[in-house]
Amino acid sequence: DVERLDALQQAVRSVYVADALLDYAQARIAPRQGEVGPQRQLEIVENSNRILAELWPTAMAAIAGDSLSGAAKVALLSAVNDVIDQNAIRNAALFDRIPAVVLALLMFMTTLAVVETGLKSGINGKISRPRYNGFIVVIAMVMMVITDYDRPQEGMIRVSQVPMANAIADMEKGTDSEHAPKAPRAE
Repeated sequence: DVERLDALQQAVRSVYVADALLDYAQARIAPRQGEVGPQRQLEIVENSNRILAELWPTAMAAIAGDSLSGAAKVALLSAVNDVIDQNAIRNAALFDRIPAVVLALLMFMTTLAVVETGLKSGINGKISRPRYNGFIVVIAMVMMVITDYDRPQEGMIRVSQVPMANAIADMEKGTDSEHAPKAPRAE
């Protein structure tokens, strides 16, 4: 909706919430694989959460004045609320893992299925090596996808950071073009 976008752009420009959003995005972008360990990743998340905690009061201070239209206030709070919701989802993806016992059970069941298939084929005397090997490959691929999907910044399936990097570049262009003095942030 063009009206909502215009209202949001007015709100962000007029109250300098853009700086807080830019700080959050810069803190939240994930470094490349191998650049951070679990402790550094936790520090990155804590820093982005701290910045995000400052964003809501900044937005509330922005809507307290009369300089914004009602639509701009609604658009601003909706956008900040969406950022907070996405932060919670992203944190869950980083720290909620499949428990080791579930992975062990999955491995056990997979091994049991492969052994049972081989045993039945051997007892019947009709073992089809290509089908049996294909079955093993499919099972192994399913296992690999399950474990790989559980770790969004590791393995072969990775969450792309390009959209976040592009958003940061766009926000930096927007803040560089603003020549007005910075408004104080809410404490």
